[in-house]
Amino acid sequence: MREGTFLMSPDVVGRRMEYQLPIFGYWHSADHSLLGDFLADWHVHFPDLRIIGDAEVEPLIGQISPEYAALFRRIRFPAQKSDVARLAYIHEFGGLYVDCHCGLRNAFDLRELFGKLDQYELVLWENSYITVPRPKDRMRPINGILLCRPRSSIVRHFLISGLANFDAHSRQEASEGLVECRPWHMCGAGNYSRILNVPASGDTQLKPEFAGRIFFSNIDDGPISIYRHNAYKTDPEQHWSRRKARELLFEPNNPT
Repeated sequence: MREGTFLMSPDVVGRRMEYQLPIFGYWHSADHSLLGDFLADWHVHFPDLRIIGDAEVEPLIGQISPEYAALFRRIRFPAQKSDVARLAYIHEFGGLYVDCHCGLRNAFDLRELFGKLDQYELVLWENSYITVPRPKDRMRPINGILLCRPRSSIVRHFLISGLANFDAHSRQEASEGLVECRPWHMCGAGNYSRILNVPASGDTQLKPEFAGRIFFSNIDDGPISIYRHNAYKTDPEQHWSRRKARELLFEPNNPT
């Protein structure tokens, strides 16, 4: 097997399909020194894991709308830039996105999950039932891990909706100043749930148009763990949850 290539399970006529699908994370600067443990963990089994940045993402957003590329450029908080960047990149190229705090538990099982893309358009991960107790039928997807085919229409829906939400927030800031920032709802997993689930179902029922298109994996005993690599969280005051109390989410809009 070539590095960075995943052989999918046989299709309906017995052929094997071969996809060049990236594994990637996002980082807001060219300095990756704080990602050493994360990269070392993943590169043992997936040496082609790459870190993308704004330069790779902005042209992809610009294909959707030049105004949205400018909007992305104005986002102050790296975590919220990441919410957009992962969707734009994985929509274009497919593959696996992982947050830079994620650890690899089982490379074999993860490769097996790539095979789900023969049948499903998208693999989403459920939040932990241990740390987030809830009924077993209540869906709580996370956005820190995503696996999908290229040009997934579901991912495009997530992205367009998220950008529209960011645009609305930017306009509100321009008229009102500092307003409540709710990233989970704007372009995070809350936005995913709103799009995917039947309203008033308590997040227990997918809308009919998504049935059979999404496979749900899990965090508790799945091949990827979360919050294993936290070296980049060196200054709590720089976390978006602290910054949102004192800073606007967007830089001023200066068309010139």
